[in-house]
Amino acid sequence: MQKPDREQILGMLELLNGGTEDGRAFRGLVKSYRKAFGWIGECEYCKKGLVAVHGRDRFCSARCRAKWHAHTERGRAWRAVYMRKYRGDRKEREMESEV
Repeated sequence: MQKPDREQILGMLELLNGGTEDGRAFRGLVKSYRKAFGWIGECEYCKKGLVAVHGRDRFCSARCRAKWHAHTERGRAWRAVYMRKYRGDRKEREMESEV
């Protein structure tokens, strides 16, 4: 299947993200035939329409990807380690500035 051009993509995104009856029908069709329409779907975080540039794209923006990751166990663990290091570094800087 040939990938659509920019105008076709914009039209499909408008249908996917619109609240019209046609949009709902189109979203249902895409969900039903996900394998055939592998390059079109919805963002895993905000559920907006998504045209995947690469087959592995799951999010419509970096912001959605970061928000989704922050809610996972792995993301929370990474953030905890980062904040412990950040607080330790900050404490060291404060001690150096007092001297």
